[in-house]
Amino acid sequence: ALARHIDAQGCTAFITRRQFNGIAYDLNQFGDGKQYSVIDPDINPRTTGISRDAVYFTLKEAGRKVSNEEDDFWTCTYRGCGAKFNVKDRLKAHLKSPTHEARMYRCPGCDKHFPDLGSACSHIEQDLPGCNLNNVKDVIREAHELIIAVTKKKDPRAREHPRAFAKLKLLNLRPR
Repeated sequence: ALARHIDAQGCTAFITRRQFNGIAYDLNQFGDGKQYSVIDPDINPRTTGISRDAVYFTLKEAGRKVSNEEDDFWTCTYRGCGAKFNVKDRLKAHLKSPTHEARMYRCPGCDKHFPDLGSACSHIEQDLPGCNLNNVKDVIREAHELIIAVTKKKDPRAREHPRAFAKLKLLNLRPR
């Protein structure tokens, strides 16, 4: 649930999904030597995911196309996506969603890749028959450890008192 909260941009005052993915990648590559099996070390989210500039230019291009065509759809032109939306804000939400982000998270059992940690955890928790994963609890625990490690890296207060900080952060989460 905490991974889904971060993926849904619920903690933007503390950390965005892009920042989380970047720190998670750095920890896996250059951190304390621990390798997280849910992260594909060959996929760097900073070089393969959609950038802020790409979001801006895709929206600008979609605006030009709407004014030149008869239909009223806002079309995502990023890398030939082609998704159509009735409202510009839905196209914005699509571009800010993990849809076009780097698929850096993976299932260690079947090697299926996901753009966010929450999707990977959901897949792992389902424990599908085609997925040869014997240690579901261990992998989910590892994903939780990854969230804590990123939190500690992001906020110095978390390093001093990690349990108290985690409780404080969870108490401050309010539904929107």
